[in-house]
Amino acid sequence: MRLLQLAFLFILVAAGLMLSTQPARADCVPGNQVDKPAFFADVARQLRNPSVPEEAIPFAVQAFLAWEPYENTAACWNPLATTLRYTDDACRSWNLPGNRAGVQQYPSRECGIRATADTLNYTFNGNGRAYQAIRHMMARQGFDEAVLLEELRRWVGSEGYARAVVSRWRELYYDSESGPPPGYTFCAWENERCNFSGTADVAYGANGTFARRNGVRNGIDCNNSVFGDPVFGVRKACYIRQTVAGPAECPGQYRVEYFANRNLSGNPVLVRCEGWPIAHDWGGGSPDSGVPEDGFSARWTGRARIEAGTYTFIARADDGVRVWLDGDLIIDAWWDQPPTEYRVTRNVSAGEHEVQVEYYENGGDAVAEFRWEQAGASASCQGQPLALEQRVEGRLSNATPAVTYCLQGTAGRILSARMFALGNDGLDPYLLILTPNGELLDDNDDGLNIGYNSFLSVRLPEDGLYPIVATRYGDTEGRYALRVNAGFEAAVGDLDRDCDVDNMDRDRLRAALGTADPDADLDLDGMVSTRDAIFQMQSLGIRCQ
Repeated sequence: MRLLQLAFLFILVAAGLMLSTQPARADCVPGNQVDKPAFFADVARQLRNPSVPEEAIPFAVQAFLAWEPYENTAACWNPLATTLRYTDDACRSWNLPGNRAGVQQYPSRECGIRATADTLNYTFNGNGRAYQAIRHMMARQGFDEAVLLEELRRWVGSEGYARAVVSRWRELYYDSESGPPPGYTFCAWENERCNFSGTADVAYGANGTFARRNGVRNGIDCNNSVFGDPVFGVRKACYIRQTVAGPAECPGQYRVEYFANRNLSGNPVLVRCEGWPIAHDWGGGSPDSGVPEDGFSARWTGRARIEAGTYTFIARADDGVRVWLDGDLIIDAWWDQPPTEYRVTRNVSAGEHEVQVEYYENGGDAVAEFRWEQAGASASCQGQPLALEQRVEGRLSNATPAVTYCLQGTAGRILSARMFALGNDGLDPYLLILTPNGELLDDNDDGLNIGYNSFLSVRLPEDGLYPIVATRYGDTEGRYALRVNAGFEAAVGDLDRDCDVDNMDRDRLRAALGTADPDADLDLDGMVSTRDAIFQMQSLGIRCQ
C-alpha cells in the first residue's frame, strides 16, 4: 500500500512539473537553430521609433548576427533570449527549463519575431526608450557607443558582454557604405587621440565626408581643431591607412601608392608624386622595380583647383578602375577587362576638389589613364585644370619630363606665367604656352632675370582652353612651382635686386613703379609679350642683364 501511495505521489509531482514548463512541442525550433538571417530581417522590419528602412535591413541582420552568439539559447523561437512573457492564446509563452533568468519559449516563428521586436520597442518603462540607441543603430541613423553599452548592460548585466558586442557593432557600422574611406580602418573617436606607429594617412569625418592629413607620423589628435569640421552635427572618427616612407604631400600633383597585391591591402611598396593627368601604359611591365608586373594595385589622391563648369571625367584601364570626386564614386569598373574607356559628366563648382583614383592589374598588359575635359573645350589640352592666381608645384625628371596644365582663357586677356625651381636639385625650368589648337603661342627659358627661372606674358588671341607646359632645359631634374596671373606682373623687389638700375636710384625706381613696397606686385597692363615688358622697363631706365 505504501508503495502505491509513493507511486501516486510521484505521478502528481511529475504532472505538476509538466504543467509549469509545458512539454516540448513538435514545431519548436531552438533559437540557436532558426534560420537567423531571415528571422532577424523580419525582426528588423517590426522595429519602431525609428523604423528600419529596407536599404538598412542587410546591416541590421549583420548586427543581430553579431549579437546572437552571446545569447545562443535553446529556447523555442528565441535566439536573443528575451524574457518577454505573453499570456494571450495566440502567443502564450512558457519558461525555458532550468533557466533562472526567465527566458521564454514561444509557440511559433511569428511569436518569436514579435517578442524580440516588442522587447526592443517597448519594454521596461513602456515609452520605447529603453533600447532606442540599438534601434537607431539598426536603422543606420547613428552610433552612440556610450548609450549602446548602457543598453546592453541593461539587457544582460555583463560589462564584458556589452563591450564585446558593441566593439563588433562598431566595426560593422563603420565598415559599411557610410563608414571609412576605402582602404582605411578605424583608429579613434572624435576628441580622442589616434595612436599608431610609423607613417599613415588619416581621414577624419563621418557619413562619407572626410578631411585628410597624409603622411602623419606616430599619431594625431582626432578633433575639429586639427582637421576642421567636415560634417557638422555628427559624431566623427579618425581612420588610418598605414603607408611606407614617401612624400607626405604632393602639391599640384597626385600622391600615388603602389601595392604588391590586387586589393590595395596592407602597406604600399612604393609611394611617390606623379603629375597630372594619369597616363600609364606599362605593357607587360610594372611601375617600378619594387612593384610586381602582375597582381598589383595603385591609388592616386590629389586636390585640383577647377573652374566652375560641366566636365567629362574619363578613365581608361586594363584591368579594374574606380574614381571618386569629392568622396562620390563617379566611375566604378572594378573587374578584369582589356583596355576600356569610361566617361561620366558632372557639373563642378569653382574651387579645390579632391580626386581619388584606384586601379588594379591582374595579368597581361597594364593600362591606367585618367583625365577630365571641360564640356565644349578643345580636347587638345590633356592636363590638370589650372585657375588664375593658383600656385601649383611638381617635380620633373626623366620619368616625368613635362607636366601640362589647362587654363580657360578669354580673347584679349593678358596673362603672365612664372615658373621657378625649388630647392637645390639643379632643375632648369622651361615654360611654354600653346593655343587651344596646339600651336606654340610663347615660350621662355631664362625669364627676365627678375627672380623667376621662366617668365612669359601674352595676350590671348581667342577664347578656349590653353595648355601651359612646365618642362625643363636639357636633362635637368628637380621640383618647381608655377603660377599664372592676369596682366603683366613682377615683384618690385625682384626688379630692384636682379636688374641693373641705370639713371635712377632705388627710391626713384620705386616711385616710377608706383609703390614703395618691395614685395608688392608690379602690374604693367597693356603688355602683349615679354619683349614689350622689357621695352617698357627700359623706358623707365631699368636694364636687365
